[in-house]
Amino acid sequence: MSPKHARCNRVIISDEELESGVTTWENVQVGVEEFHRNGIVIFENAIPHGVIDKFYEKINADGAKKLEDPALNVNHGNGKPNLSTSPPLSEEWLVEDIWANKHATAVMEAIIGKPQLVYTGSNISLPGQDPTARQAVHVDSYADHHHFTTCIEVFMYLHEATPENGSAELWPGSHEAWNFKDLANHGRGWVKATAFNRRAEISPPFQPTIPKGSIAIRDLHLWHAGMPNLSDQNRIMLGFIYFPRWYRSHMRIPLTLASRRVVEKWTPVDALGAAEFVAGEVNHMDSRLDSLNFSQDPERGTKQIREEIDLA
Repeated sequence: MSPKHARCNRVIISDEELESGVTTWENVQVGVEEFHRNGIVIFENAIPHGVIDKFYEKINADGAKKLEDPALNVNHGNGKPNLSTSPPLSEEWLVEDIWANKHATAVMEAIIGKPQLVYTGSNISLPGQDPTARQAVHVDSYADHHHFTTCIEVFMYLHEATPENGSAELWPGSHEAWNFKDLANHGRGWVKATAFNRRAEISPPFQPTIPKGSIAIRDLHLWHAGMPNLSDQNRIMLGFIYFPRWYRSHMRIPLTLASRRVVEKWTPVDALGAAEFVAGEVNHMDSRLDSLNFSQDPERGTKQIREEIDLA
């Protein structure tokens, strides 16, 4: 069987849609169709550049501080210079265009109903990497659970992502063929070579070029892999995770009490159900990847699954 070339159509948000925050029904339809077909859809011109530039400067500075942290969060092993930190959690940084983007929520609502925001983070790929320093092909959800969409991650591109600066390798359509048996049994979500070699024969992976101001909406079942950043600058994107409210996710976002008045105005999303409002300030630099839990069991988070397998 001859390989199928990756066909991932883009949705181009018009300047009128960007200004109004209202996505046309035609673009919502294309977004939903692409999401179901490929497990991911890219919306261009979805975030004002003025907002993006402010976040890029902040995350870039936070990333430099994070590199000095002995408890550094590094994705998929300490040898891969690919780290995470949360965007700031204070009121001035709770920007609806980022946290509850209306073009993203219009598509998510058509797929899972009103989305509940449960997690926020970033992906910082450091420059000058070894060309072979790629991640394993993997999925981010390690538990054996529903085969239909229950979790969506939205990426925000703070500048152009290209194969040169490490745009992720994507496996279009792999969400449909998701099977827990295709994963290695070490609790890291790695896809077995036999499975991805078989998949490559009918739908090969690709690295997209994604313009600044774009968003990508993906099913958590989608196979992907972080790729090396061969440029001379950090490659940064933000990531926000949403579940349908009926899923009753056990993940929580710490926010200040004062921020409640901000997030409760975000009508396209449920930003309250998974929020933990605390008195005083919240240190966003304390965000850790081991708080992830994509199951419905409070004792079956990413950290617990890995520890259970490692001790077996």
